[in-house]
Amino acid sequence: MQNALIPDILLLLFPLSMLALRLASPRRERLHFVFANAFLAVVFVYQNLLLLSGPQFYLSNWKVDSFGIFVREILTLGAFCALWFSKDYFKHDAAGKPRLREFPEFASVVGFATFGGVVVVSACDLLTLFIGLELATIPMYALTAWNKRDSEGSEAAVKFILMGSVATAFELFGLSYVYGFAGTLFLQEIASAVTLHPASPLLWVGVLFLICGVGFKLTLFPFHVWAPDVYEGAPTPVTALLSVTSKAVAILFLVVMFYGPFAAIQYDASPFLALLAALTLF
Repeated sequence: MQNALIPDILLLLFPLSMLALRLASPRRERLHFVFANAFLAVVFVYQNLLLLSGPQFYLSNWKVDSFGIFVREILTLGAFCALWFSKDYFKHDAAGKPRLREFPEFASVVGFATFGGVVVVSACDLLTLFIGLELATIPMYALTAWNKRDSEGSEAAVKFILMGSVATAFELFGLSYVYGFAGTLFLQEIASAVTLHPASPLLWVGVLFLICGVGFKLTLFPFHVWAPDVYEGAPTPVTALLSVTSKAVAILFLVVMFYGPFAAIQYDASPFLALLAALTLF
């Protein structure tokens, strides 16, 4: 096993180790907090020590490169900060809301969301890419409603799930069109097909549906209507995580697609993305 894969394995083991620690010592809350932050700190340091001479591939659909390591550092640091900031919210009430409970499970769900972002940046095919995108999103629904005694959080989670389901449908529909256009799931082969037929209507329908689906996670206009209720209703540490990890994964998805399989149509699609960005800022 090469060193480049070790941080990914550690991030995958992190949520499982938090659950195991909870079973081994259910009442030692300080130990849970110290272990979670120390674990992520070690992973972050290890990621910074990695030096890659070039992209490394595992099992034909898992890639580790310099850009991927940089993204892993951002995601790991975001998870670390979210858990660190959440400490006081598990100790006492805050902002008129009851305190949070079950820190090990909370940290475990944060870990799964973080690993979902790692899957997105490591994917070499559409199926793995979609699984990573959803793995980074579905835990956010649970985190939004983590405080069961807060009705606003439950309401926000319901709205989040409903809008997220629609966005997922758009993403799947777009990916199916891209697959129908290229006849393959692998990103490199899709890039070759896009280069040969950049004006295919089938391709552009897929691209537009993908932008609509990812626009939900990026809160692009007009897919942003869920954000105010969710940001207000979710616990504050979860809102912080949503504003970093969720956005980073969505941006990462666009980067992976438009600097990978869609590189040939990048300049053709940029005016549409610029228009959405301008409307969103307005």
